[in-house]
Amino acid sequence: MKNPINAPGRKEQLYVGASIVALSGGLFLLFFENARFATEPQSNSLAQIMSAPALLYAAFNLLLRPSLLLTVVWRNPLPIILCLLCVCSVTWSIDPTGTARRSIILTGLTLFSYCLCIRFDASQLVRVLCYSFIAISVIGLAGALLLPGTAIHQDQHHPAIRGFFAQKNIAGRVLLLGIICGMITAVSVRRSRILAIFTVATCTLAVIASLSATALLDLLIVLAVFSMALLWRRLHRSTMIFAGLLAILVVPWAIYIAYEHVLLKLIATTGRDITLTGRTLIWAELFSQVRESSPLLGFGYEAFWTADNGGAATTRWIGLGPYVPPQAHNGLIHALTALGLVGAALCIYSTFKLIAMSAKCLSLGDDATSALGVMGVTFSAYFFVINIAENEFLTYNSIVWCLFVSLYVYTAKAITQMNREER
Repeated sequence: MKNPINAPGRKEQLYVGASIVALSGGLFLLFFENARFATEPQSNSLAQIMSAPALLYAAFNLLLRPSLLLTVVWRNPLPIILCLLCVCSVTWSIDPTGTARRSIILTGLTLFSYCLCIRFDASQLVRVLCYSFIAISVIGLAGALLLPGTAIHQDQHHPAIRGFFAQKNIAGRVLLLGIICGMITAVSVRRSRILAIFTVATCTLAVIASLSATALLDLLIVLAVFSMALLWRRLHRSTMIFAGLLAILVVPWAIYIAYEHVLLKLIATTGRDITLTGRTLIWAELFSQVRESSPLLGFGYEAFWTADNGGAATTRWIGLGPYVPPQAHNGLIHALTALGLVGAALCIYSTFKLIAMSAKCLSLGDDATSALGVMGVTFSAYFFVINIAENEFLTYNSIVWCLFVSLYVYTAKAITQMNREER
């Protein structure tokens, strides 16, 4: 899947790589060391500075290549429609100023993702991502040696190495993306095998050092899906159909059995909190508030968490003491809180559409398109699991959302190309 314009030079690749490093949050504590700001960077206005390089890149491309960028947006409108819905939510938001500021940043980063798709083909972007995640991992691990008071948790999470991320779980889930990029590079770009191995090795070491149980569990799921996707590539079409039907029948039962007879018993045996550290309490309270106040359109993009006169600021979180959560800790519920049933429906639709497009690329495409399908399916598994206990859907200032949009556009373009060739 080649770009319609000249490939970006090294300076542009370096700038994009640096933008990704900044956007990842991996340098956050180097600039904002105060713990009051570091607990949840995505909810703090100072953290928006870290997205500035990506926003400048989007603005530059919009000025230099407006027709090309608008064409890609027109042909793949769903991500930008979601952003426009967030912008429109200013009209019913309980915090219009906060909603306006954050929705504009979200739209800018979504355009940044579109720009990546017009300037890089998928394999080029994955290589840039590999270098970026290597840099993040090395900086974080070096920080544990040079600045241990900052890079190593000094609280109840000690001795987890978070690097310069705000928190170990953020470090774990972001660096897990590096492992995914490294694995994709290993199977799709033969001349970059050394880069792939080094990316997987450094990111795996950093994920393990973070001591993030969530990231390690996600890693096992990602490895399983990645392995199955590689096996799927080798099957004949008739075998694919049979395996697909079998998966539809077996997977839901496997998930139910794993949850009912393994996960719950494991939690009870280890004495862990069955409320997932209070998350289920948060979800129940959010459902109640949305149902009573604004079920169709929600409270406005991010407004529930920023308003001084409503939402989280005036909510008594039963069972959580004085703690006021900065997000819903679930992607779907966060979208429901922000944009109501309309936003939640679009959240589900866009996620499953990415899965469907990735599966089609995996099953029917040539080698390059099939490799893109492997990445799409693997990332979709990662995205789905991450959004169970955290929120990365429609998150401003997030590299995860940017990669979601980029993969959505890449897979849509690949399917369009396949349809043209079939004609």
